[in-house]
Amino acid sequence: MRLNCAIRAGWLALAVVLSGAFVPAAQATLSAQADPPEHVVMRLPDLPGIYPENPPDFTKTTPDWWGYYVSADSAYRCDSRDNIATASVIDCESSPWVGRVLAGEYWFAPPTGLGPDAAHRHSYYGTFASLLFDDGTATPTIVSVTHGENKNLVGGVPARHHQNTIVPSVQGGPGGCNSGFLPDGGPYEDCYAAYSGFVGTARTSVVASNGWGRTFMDDNGPIVWPRYGYRDASGKRLSHGVRHPAGIAAGGYLYVFYFDTGRGGFTATTSSNEGAGFRVARAPAAALGDPQAFRTYEGRGRWRPSLPAGVSAQQMSDAALASGSPARSDPIFPSNSYTFNVAKIRGEQRWIGVERWYSDVPCRNHYGRSDTVLHTALRYSSNLTDWGPRVDVPELQYCGYEDDLLRYPRFLSTDGASTREVDGDSFMLLGTGDPVGAGAGIRRAHVRVAES
Repeated sequence: MRLNCAIRAGWLALAVVLSGAFVPAAQATLSAQADPPEHVVMRLPDLPGIYPENPPDFTKTTPDWWGYYVSADSAYRCDSRDNIATASVIDCESSPWVGRVLAGEYWFAPPTGLGPDAAHRHSYYGTFASLLFDDGTATPTIVSVTHGENKNLVGGVPARHHQNTIVPSVQGGPGGCNSGFLPDGGPYEDCYAAYSGFVGTARTSVVASNGWGRTFMDDNGPIVWPRYGYRDASGKRLSHGVRHPAGIAAGGYLYVFYFDTGRGGFTATTSSNEGAGFRVARAPAAALGDPQAFRTYEGRGRWRPSLPAGVSAQQMSDAALASGSPARSDPIFPSNSYTFNVAKIRGEQRWIGVERWYSDVPCRNHYGRSDTVLHTALRYSSNLTDWGPRVDVPELQYCGYEDDLLRYPRFLSTDGASTREVDGDSFMLLGTGDPVGAGAGIRRAHVRVAES
């Protein structure tokens, strides 16, 4: 899909009062200024369907190379010497290694050792975060936090149809309800009636024999579950699952933030469903190979198991699909949130979050379609579970997903060293927009925050 909307230039300041434990002082005023997003080209090999749908995350397993993880039809890694904080081009065409590290069933035959139809990656499987765990006591490990989809999908030439397996009563195929690009060249359309989202992890060791992590990853399967399950015993839908995860390591744990679509219907923008909104789960770093080790936050310091019994990378039972997560708390953010990502503030015991959220303000996108305004906001926390109010950034707002030039934003330090730790007064946001063509759509916006 090609986005042609103009970016408003110049600087835009805002001020908001934050109180309590979320700022160093008892009460402080923050103002944030954002540059217009810059375009960064990622030159990728000529592989079918490879373009950055969400902004690349990276690990550094060798001193001179960034290992960039890119999700498109599936997930890829390419190694480059180019620093995404300063370079205008990330050259993966001349990379010493570029290859697929995760794959959905629709696009490729299942990797050896996995079942013929792993429901959580039936139609799509990508990485939304990739972290290196290396405490010096064991073999270093790269862990990816994954987003999977099970839906009716159509694509390719000639077109291939892929039927969802969670609520198969919603039929795809010719004349059915399908997700895919419109035949007239219009935007990608989703059949939300057939959509089910999943959040999981995948891992690989970092050793010389696999080129220091340059290999297909081992799929651990889902790690969290929607509060109300997916479908009941009769096959009726209970929820559309979980999606849009983010991950950060802190205090010996991997924390994973994810959106629960709640009970009822679903759209791409907002949800008024019961129980809808962002939640957070965590697992000890030493137990990341066990999906059942994850616990979802319930408030007041309580954590409960995230998964019901009967869920693994190879299968999920009918009873599990009908069961909700054992964790029954309210979300930490409201239902009009869309994505969320986190970084630690360097030198402080605080974290900063970037949230995308939809308002009810109507607008019309460049396709001429009605939509609502998508906003960008900052939040602050001292413990990763309790977050302060939104600090909206009006410059980084767009008319819905189609006009968005900063999709799925993640933090980036100004020196390009980290997507998990940034200076509190100056950092970058990486996002995507205009995803047609190889590497067409990465954007970075420089944000400055001042305290008074």
